[in-house]
Amino acid sequence: MPTSTKPLQGETYRCKECGMELKVTVDCNCKEGCPEISCCGVPLEKV
Repeated sequence: MPTSTKPLQGETYRCKECGMELKVTVDCNCKEGCPEISCCGVPLEKV
């Protein structure tokens, strides 16, 4: 499911289940929303 907000360079996302973190190094340039970033079967939360 696409997200309504685009991940931007410098943002960090974290899995609330296992604590894994993902740092965005390049802005998302999708025209129709961005793919959902998930881990452990749940969407990552913006930190």
